[in-house]
Amino acid sequence: LNAYIEDLVYQDPFDGTKKFFPMRTTKRSCGEWISFSPMDFTIPPETTQVINYKIKAPSTISGGYYCVLFFENSPDKLEINKGLTIATRIGSLFFIETYDKIKRGVVEDVGAQAKEITFNLRNSGNVILLSNGTFYIMDAEGLVKNRGEIEKFYLPPEEKIFLKIQIDENILAGKYTIVLTFDLEDHDILVKEIDFLKETNGNIKILEVRD
Repeated sequence: LNAYIEDLVYQDPFDGTKKFFPMRTTKRSCGEWISFSPMDFTIPPETTQVINYKIKAPSTISGGYYCVLFFENSPDKLEINKGLTIATRIGSLFFIETYDKIKRGVVEDVGAQAKEITFNLRNSGNVILLSNGTFYIMDAEGLVKNRGEIEKFYLPPEEKIFLKIQIDENILAGKYTIVLTFDLEDHDILVKEIDFLKETNGNIKILEVRD
C-alpha cells in the first residue's frame, strides 16, 4: 500500500458527497501539518499495520481544517482487458478544529411552496456543520400533531443548503407552529419556530418566523 494526503471538501447537495483535491489547494487544507509513517508498506494476510502520525498546526489558525489520508494498493493490470488498471483506496478523514471555533447556523429565506415549508440554512461559522435535524408541528392549543426528521447534511463554512418540509395531508386547515431543531453536535443546538396557516386547499402560508 501507498499512503498519501489530499484535501477534502463536501460538495453540493451537502449530503455527504465529497470531492478530493491535491494537498494545499483548498481554503481549509491541513494536510501539510500532518506527518506520518510508514508511507509504503505491505500487509500480509490476517495481520494489521500501525500508522503513526503527528499534527503540528500553526498557532494562528482558527476554525476547522480538513483532509484525508488515503491508503491505495498498487494497481494490477487486468489480463482480460489489456491496458486497464484498477486501484483500490480507502481513506481516514481528519477534522482539525480549534478550541475557539465558531459553530453557528442561520435559518433564512423561510417561505412556502404549495404544501411545503422551505428555507435555507446558512453556515455562518468557521467549521463544517454536521447536523441531524427534527421537527414537530403544534396546533393553537399546543398539542403536537406531527413529527419528523430533516435530512442530514454536511455543510462547509460560508455555504448554504436548501431544505423543505412536506406538511402532512392529515393535518387539518388552521394555524400551526412548526419547531425546527438542528443538533449540530458538541451540545450545540439551533432552534427556529415558524407560525404558518394551512389553508383549506392544503396550501401553506407563512405567518411569523422567530428564534
